[in-house]
Amino acid sequence: MGFAGLLGIPVALASVAYLWLIHEVQHILFDALPNELGIGGLPWWYLLAVLTIGGAATGLAVTRLRGNGGHRPLAGLGGGEPITPDALLGVLAAAVASLGFGAVLGPEAPLLAMGTALGLAVARLGKFSKSELSVVAAAGAFGALSALLGGPLIAAILVLELAVIASRPLIAIVPGLFSAGIGYLVFAETNQWAGAPVPSFSLGLTPVDEVQLIDLVIGVLGVLVIAILIRAVLAAARSIESRAMKLAKPVLTTAAAGLAVAVVAVAFRALTGENVDLVLFSGQESAGTVLTDGTQWGVAVLLAVVGAKSLAYALSLGGGFRGGLIFPAIFLGSALAALLEDLPGGASAPALATIAIAASVAAILRLPFTAAAMAVLLVGSSPAAMVLASVGAVLGLLVEMALDRRTREAEEKSVVAAAT
Repeated sequence: MGFAGLLGIPVALASVAYLWLIHEVQHILFDALPNELGIGGLPWWYLLAVLTIGGAATGLAVTRLRGNGGHRPLAGLGGGEPITPDALLGVLAAAVASLGFGAVLGPEAPLLAMGTALGLAVARLGKFSKSELSVVAAAGAFGALSALLGGPLIAAILVLELAVIASRPLIAIVPGLFSAGIGYLVFAETNQWAGAPVPSFSLGLTPVDEVQLIDLVIGVLGVLVIAILIRAVLAAARSIESRAMKLAKPVLTTAAAGLAVAVVAVAFRALTGENVDLVLFSGQESAGTVLTDGTQWGVAVLLAVVGAKSLAYALSLGGGFRGGLIFPAIFLGSALAALLEDLPGGASAPALATIAIAASVAAILRLPFTAAAMAVLLVGSSPAAMVLASVGAVLGLLVEMALDRRTREAEEKSVVAAAT
């Protein structure tokens, strides 16, 4: 247990360095360099060049460095074998080339891989059995996630659900919880002088005071829409990934995916006049903006935001970039809540955001407790928020499972029809 607590310190420091590096690369490419070149406003050709170069660099990291650049994002947070220390450089390089250059993915999957690799590296310095090594590696991952997810609570719930799904003994997560707590303290303090913003798990909305019937009615409609939207994004991403794998040219396909993401962002700006930041990046920093300012943009712009972000998300997921699933899904849930707020009835924006965010995370991760906890911490903790988050998470998961079952049944029927 004491070792796990000490492990939280180097993991937290590495997490600070990782998030700082991503932040600095984004700042240089999308702020400092354009200003130095005298091309403020990010002209279309510059965006196309940056995203294409980022895609090519990601492809090179995946093919030339150990570890294939980390897990494919469509494999989920728990997918694949643990990342070993010798693959850490490849994971970091692919993450920087993806996230730093504007891919529509979150930082959590590479951070999880980095925590696992550091846990294994430190554990190998001691005399641990094979089973103990896996526990220490999990503790490293646990500590890294807590740095990003605003503290050890959500990380604990997420790892707990993953452990249940994988049929692992739950006692194995206890050292990780200790590591997460120590690591987050170090992370928060270190980040004050590192210069990178501490990830905020708050959208700045007014807390939900009560559950109103109109919130539930419109919220359930939102759950159906967001679950179908997430399903469509994943289906498109898998189709893109399948085609890319058949070509067997990762550098070319990832560069093409980056170019396509840039085209989507440029087209969105040309049509709406809004900033390309609403399409590019994970959406972690712009989700609150959509909720607070989105109603002023009008329905047409919000629909364009949802459509462009969804398409760029699918291209990033399936095109070979490396990163996480969560934050673009949270952004889509937030944008949908802003759209639903315009419907007649006077539904509350914070209430709709709580339901929609919980549903979007549950649909993308299939982890309902994690989804509910994220929604509550993002919008604001209150008994009413907990009720709405629970409704959104459970319904989001159920709709996703129902859609999955219908897809499987349709595939089985098509196989039978083809056989006869």
